[in-house]
Amino acid sequence: MQAMTELNKMPTIFRINNTEQTAANLIEQLIITDNSAIVAATDRIAIGALQQLLHLGIKIPADVGVTGFDGVFINQISLQHLTTVQQPLKKIAQSMVELLLGMIEKRPGKSTLIPPQLSIAQTTRALEEK
Repeated sequence: MQAMTELNKMPTIFRINNTEQTAANLIEQLIITDNSAIVAATDRIAIGALQQLLHLGIKIPADVGVTGFDGVFINQISLQHLTTVQQPLKKIAQSMVELLLGMIEKRPGKSTLIPPQLSIAQTTRALEEK
C-alpha cells in the first residue's frame, strides 16, 4: 500500500475464496492492462491467476506481474516459478514451541516478530526507470 501511495496509484482489492478456480474466474472478468500487477493473499490464488493470465495470452512478467504469499512449496510447481513472500515456518514453529513451553513452566512470554522474506522468481520483473 505504501508503494502504491508513493506512486499516486489506487489499488483495487478483491476478496475471494482461496482456490485456483476462484482466482481464474476473477481474472476472466477483469480488464487487465499492461504494466499491472497482482499481489495475492496466498500462492494458491496467485497460481490460479497466473494460469488464467497465461491462458488469455498475457505475458508474465512482461505484461503483468504476479506475486503470492506463503512460499510453502506450491510456488515451485506452477507453470512459472512464482514470486512469493516466504514465511520462515521453521522459525515460527520454534518460537511457538518455546512460547508454549514457557507458558507451561509459568515463565513470562515474549512476543517475537519473525519477518518474512521476498523470494523473487519468474513472475515479476524490475520496475523500469523512467
